[in-house]
Amino acid sequence: MNFQLESEKIKDIQEVGIVLAAKTLNPSVINQDFIQFSGIIPSSWQLTSQPVLNANYAQLNFNNGLNLVAQGNSISFIQSSQGKSLQELSIADTARRFLEKIPFAEYQNFRIQLKSLIPFDDYSHSAREYITEKFLASGSWQEIGNAPVEASINLLFKLDRGELSLSINEARIQYNNSERPSSSGILFSGAFNYTLSNDPQARLKDLSLLLQNWQQDVIKFHNIIQNNFLDQDDDDNGEKELVLFPSRLV
Repeated sequence: MNFQLESEKIKDIQEVGIVLAAKTLNPSVINQDFIQFSGIIPSSWQLTSQPVLNANYAQLNFNNGLNLVAQGNSISFIQSSQGKSLQELSIADTARRFLEKIPFAEYQNFRIQLKSLIPFDDYSHSAREYITEKFLASGSWQEIGNAPVEASINLLFKLDRGELSLSINEARIQYNNSERPSSSGILFSGAFNYTLSNDPQARLKDLSLLLQNWQQDVIKFHNIIQNNFLDQDDDDNGEKELVLFPSRLV
């Protein structure tokens, strides 16, 4: 499978989220009437399930796949990216309109959350062994027990503009077609974390710039996974092609 950017459609990215954390953000204000009447979301958007609303938590799920989740001092704009180009996602425009209506909430942190799911072949332990044998040093600890050891990995990278936290876990993939059996895979969960200025005007400027550049973070995450965590072979043209379905790892 070859991951190329076609109109910024990145097939391995399953979900994208934008998270705003603030000192004075109250989840109870995140209700359908407020966000629709204020213009944060279009009036044409319809809920797909009963909203969850209380003093400490709010969740609204809309028919375009966008979910709003507010808890504690943060609000998350989360959307499935399967089958969509980055331009088709509504999270950044929705977050931008939210900031326009609630600009003085003492925002402290901005985060881009991403999930990338890489499928493997039908060998039940292939993803598990890929994690333990590619990313961890071999040792007698791998022989303990009567099944391949399970492992999850947490990494933190210091980048020029902020930090990237990355977790790597085994996953089981269920397909909509019930006749197709589930398979193993690896779930890469990442978050680009940005601390904001204490100055109110500079803070809003920071947020505006981060929202303008959110697609760059998605593409950077995709490239980090593709170029550093997956086996690659050179094809006849000298280009790199991902090997996502390795035979049994030894």
